[in-house]
Amino acid sequence: MENPKNHFWWKINKRGRLAYVILCFEEILIYYQEYHPAWSKIVEKMWSVTNSDFVDEPWYYEMRNYFPDEIIAYKDFTDALAEYNADGGNWYRLTEEDFLAAKQLYQGVEKRGHLKTITEGFHHVYDVFCEDMFSDSINTSPLTLKFIDKMEDLLIQNRIPLPSNQAALSFIRHQKNGFFFGSGLYGKPFDGQALSSYLNIGIM
Repeated sequence: MENPKNHFWWKINKRGRLAYVILCFEEILIYYQEYHPAWSKIVEKMWSVTNSDFVDEPWYYEMRNYFPDEIIAYKDFTDALAEYNADGGNWYRLTEEDFLAAKQLYQGVEKRGHLKTITEGFHHVYDVFCEDMFSDSINTSPLTLKFIDKMEDLLIQNRIPLPSNQAALSFIRHQKNGFFFGSGLYGKPFDGQALSSYLNIGIM
């Protein structure tokens, strides 16, 4: 990547960057017409990172548990719990109901041939959150910029439109408040769901 200071998103704080890649992820779902209540629940959880005062562990663990490629690979809920517990952590955040709903959802996506692109986009959202997660010394979180680029490349390569809601994009581009550690590293909380193209599409 070129000098990160020249990147379009350099001055935008982490919560703003997350909002943008979530909008990109929604464009993937919209393009493939993946309209389902289970997706709405997951997207709502994604957007919760924008309005929470404490955005580290709860969102980090739950989104990690929702990875499509992992849920597809598990035989059942017991199998998922066993693997996470074997890793030495009591950090599985999904209920059995959540797991089964997601597995059924992802199996349908897989049959329709969209799982690879959706999974890759899901990972890019997560990576924007995780990079520089505990680095109060990296005030502008430069490592997250490469995942914004990867997300945009994913959409372009699959001929999926980039986000075009100008009101939402304008709001995000004004999220330039401080990057100090804690909630400030991510910027001040805001209602990300109000920016959502997917949740507000009117045909859910």
